Amino acid sequence: MSRVFLLPRIKKFHVDSQIAHMQGAEFSPRYSHLRDDSALYYATSGGSFDDTRVEGLADRIREEARRQKFPARAGRPALAEFDTQVTILLAQEVWLNSGEALRDDTWAYITTMLLPDVVAWRFPGCNPERFHGGIRNTFQRLWMRGGVLDRGLEADNRWELVERLGEDALVQIFERSGLSNNPRLAHQFAEGYLSWLDNVGKTRIEDIMRDAMKVLLLRNKVIDLSSQDDSVLHQEVWQAFRTAWEGHRKSGESVQDIDKKRKGFLGGLMFWRR
Repeated sequence: MSRVFLLPRIKKFHVDSQIAHMQGAEFSPRYSHLRDDSALYYATSGGSFDDTRVEGLADRIREEARRQKFPARAGRPALAEFDTQVTILLAQEVWLNSGEALRDDTWAYITTMLLPDVVAWRFPGCNPERFHGGIRNTFQRLWMRGGVLDRGLEADNRWELVERLGEDALVQIFERSGLSNNPRLAHQFAEGYLSWLDNVGKTRIEDIMRDAMKVLLLRNKVIDLSSQDDSVLHQEVWQAFRTAWEGHRKSGESVQDIDKKRKGFLGGLMFWRR
C-alpha cells in the first residue's frame, strides 16, 4: 500500500486575515517552518508527516519565479512561462497524487502561508480567488492542468499541450465544469484544440473553440460522454470542432482538406496514459 503524506491546511478566515495583512504597507511574507505556524492544521486521518516535501516544493516554485525575474515586475510572456514550468513541476510530484491534494484548504495554505509574495507577483492586487482554494487558486489550477494534459512518460512531446495551449483555452477547459469534471474529455478537447489550431491559425481558433465547446456540452446532454471510451470521445470532440469550423469557415475552404489533417489529432491518442 502506498504511503499517504498528510499535507498542511488552513481555514478560510486565516486566509482572509493574511490577505488583509498583505494589503498593509509593511507586508513581508512569512517563511516560518510549518510546525511553527499556528494557522496550520492536518487531517485527523492516518498518514505521515513530512514537512520537507511541502517546503521543498515551495522552494522550487520560488526558484521558477526567480527565473522570470521575480520579484521584479514581469510581462505576460514571463508570467506565462512561469505557469508552464510550474504546471510541469507539479505534475511530476508523485506524492501529490492523493486525496490530500484534492483539498482546497491544502492549496490555500501553500499559496497563503508559504508563497504569498509569489502569488502577489503573479497576480498583482491580492485577489482573494488566487489565495483561497479552488479552480482559480494560483497553484491548484496549475496542478489540475498538469494532471489532465500530461500525455505520459512514453510520449515524445509529453508536455506539448501544457506548453502550447494559451491561457484563454486553458481557462475555458478547466473552468467549465462540463469539461473539467471529466478529465479524459478535457484531455481530448485539448488535443482537438491543438490540432485545429494548426489547421486554422491563432486568429480564428478562439471563436471556433468556444463554439465547439457549446456543441460538445450540448451533446453531453444527449449522450453521457463520461461513460465513453477514448475512441468515442475523440470522435465527439472532432465532430464538435468540425461543426464549429463549418460555421466560421471562409469560402473556398474544403471540408475534405480539414479531414485529411485529422491524422495529427489521432496521434495524440496513442501517447496518453492515465
